[in-house]
Amino acid sequence: MSWNGTVTCRVCHNTGHNRSGCPRRKERYQEALAKPEGEREYYDVSIIGEFDRATARRSKPRACSYCKRQAGHNRRKCPELAEHTGYVQKQQVAFRKAFLEHIQGLGLNVGALVRAPGSDNARVHIVTDIRWDLVDIAKWSDGATCFIGTRPIAQLANPRSLEWATVLPPESWPVGVTWRKENRYADERYMTEVISSSRATIEPPSGWLTNEGATKRLFEDREAWQWPREDGGYSSYRCDYWDLEEKEQELEKIA
Repeated sequence: MSWNGTVTCRVCHNTGHNRSGCPRRKERYQEALAKPEGEREYYDVSIIGEFDRATARRSKPRACSYCKRQAGHNRRKCPELAEHTGYVQKQQVAFRKAFLEHIQGLGLNVGALVRAPGSDNARVHIVTDIRWDLVDIAKWSDGATCFIGTRPIAQLANPRSLEWATVLPPESWPVGVTWRKENRYADERYMTEVISSSRATIEPPSGWLTNEGATKRLFEDREAWQWPREDGGYSSYRCDYWDLEEKEQELEKIA
């Protein structure tokens, strides 16, 4: 039988409430409390213990899941987390701004003609899609991301001919201490060359430049102890992707 959406209590078997909200269970708890301790049976002791533990859990202050301090706030309102995400978000904005200027200079937009190096990718392709959500500073610090959807001119009618490509960050971009510039196989295989730029104005989705979604996802499973410390302690988490010192004034105008 399929579930009809009505909650059935496991204690009294009535509908409309669950075990924790059962009025009969609360009555039994009061009845158990009214008995002298020496006359309480196993069920009386058990139900009193359940209610006492539940009360203790509700009254105990909850520690923030990021900083692990019982400071009267949760993860959403943690000042330390806000400081750390804000630091990375400034770099994210600087990176995306430079990235947008770069592909605008290349004329890389939907409709542009591109060619990838290598004999397997020597055919001319047309850009059919740009995945703006993949333009994320944390992803690109580990290697250029394939964010450009292309299709060979000779197979425009074939929906299965979609291929993915990328552009390498130019050497003139400012780099942070963990930014890697060495060539890798994937970069060389998927890097594109624009041979005919698109005339259309490159317009990313509204709010893309300053969107905080990617930065917040970066911190979803992180805790404060993973943030690099000035004392040189254990650090498993990068925070310096981009050289902010040269970008501070520009970032203030964007933010």
